[in-house]
Formats: sequence, structure tokens, C-alpha cells
Amino acid sequence: MPLEASQIEHYRHNGFVSGLRVISASETADAMHKLAEYEAEHGSTDALHMKSHIYFSWLWRIARSEKVIDAVQSVMGPDVLVLASRLWSKLPSDEKFVSWHQDVNYFGIKPSDAACNIWIALSDASEEAGCMRFMPGSHTQGLIDHEITMAADNLLTRGQTVRGVDMAKSIAAPLAPGECSFHHGHVLHCSQPNRSSHRRVGFSMILMQPHVRSTTGRRSASLLCGEDRFGHWDIDPEPTCDRDPAILARMNSATKHYVPENAYST
Repeated sequence: MPLEASQIEHYRHNGFVSGLRVISASETADAMHKLAEYEAEHGSTDALHMKSHIYFSWLWRIARSEKVIDAVQSVMGPDVLVLASRLWSKLPSDEKFVSWHQDVNYFGIKPSDAACNIWIALSDASEEAGCMRFMPGSHTQGLIDHEITMAADNLLTRGQTVRGVDMAKSIAAPLAPGECSFHHGHVLHCSQPNRSSHRRVGFSMILMQPHVRSTTGRRSASLLCGEDRFGHWDIDPEPTCDRDPAILARMNSATKHYVPENAYST
């Protein structure tokens, strides 16, 4: 279902919009079941943070579902690529958190303002469970310096952090299972530890318009919808099965180029 005009305006003005229903309760339950099956065999999905949307065919079905595509095109236009995706998990009473940061500060893309993130809740993502918080309007500030902390409990790759953000001015974006949020690649956001008694799981994709270029050499992306008339990216194959070894090799190769040493301001 396309976004309403008021929702699109909220995104443009504040840098995010949330609470959009895109998949059903049965689809979230099925996704959680498949995730549990994988984890029973292989453990955490933390290492699969580049192209999980094509490594797991069930995630690709979610990504390509009609309501997701409608919502994505409302924000991004008809032609959309997926640069990266990740499953985000916090266990009950988990101390893991995500510090204040901007996504595109370390993606190696230009122009950086032609990217956004869709975050789909596969389980309850309440404030207690550590939902995302956004700093409204911060997407208008451009790129901001990040400090690399390497904090052990920070879910970000290197604990990249923007200091001095006033939490009191931020807005929480709780999501029920099957709901999603969109946020601009420049908007400051974070999430706090999961203080609930249940697991919090979300699936996110970094989306960009096809005219965007890589600043770290030739890379690949998935064509989510529409067409790519620019050819700046190699197009990833669509999954034909779960856990294709060729996709895993492609994902591992992409991960090496994801966070270049010079991508950070500090």
C-alpha cells in the first residue's frame, strides 16, 4: 500500500516515518521460525550483514512483497536498488545497543542523500524492547563526524558514534510485528538495550536510487523494483533457494569492501 501524502511529508520533514503495516502476522511468524531453524544449525546471523536478503530466499520474498514495494516506491521513486541488508536481534534483557549514528556515513556512496533504510519488525519492537529512536530533522545537517569506539555491546561494526546528542529531543518509533519504518540515510538514530522478556528482531535494507555511485570501487547491489538505467552497480542474482553457497561467497566478498578505513570523519 503506497504511503499517504501526510506520511510522505512526515518523512521529508522529520527524516523518518514509522508504523506502516507491510507484512502479515503469519509472515512474521514464518520468518521467525525459519530464522530459528538457521540459528539452531549455525548460530547467530551477525556475520550475514551484507546480503541476507538474497542469502535467505524467504527474506527476498518479504523484500519483494507488494506492500513493501508500494511503500518503498512512495519514498524512493519507481527504481530502487538494495545495497545491503541485515537481521538485527536483541535477546531478552540484552545489553546490546546501537549508538547515535547516520547510516550513510560509512556506506561509501555518492550522493549520500539518495539513500534510506527500511526496518521491518519480525517481532515486537516496543520501547521496552529497544526500538529505534530518531532525532527529527537531523537529516538536514549533512554528514556529521563519528567517533570509532569499538564498544563491545554496540551492534554497529565499529561502535561508530555521534557524541553530544540530546536523547530527550528524540522520538521513539515502536513497531508491532509486520510493521516497518523508513529513515533517511542522514537522520541520526539509535536504539537502546532490550529490557523486555521477549526477543526483538528486525530486518533492514539499505535502499538507494540507481544514479548513486560507489566511492570505494565497483560493487554490486540488488534490483528491488523498477529498472537500472545507469549501470553503476553489478546486479546481484535473485535467490533460487535458501543459503546458496555462491551467494554466501558473494556476501563475504562484499563485506570486505563495506567499511573502508577512510570512510569515517574521525
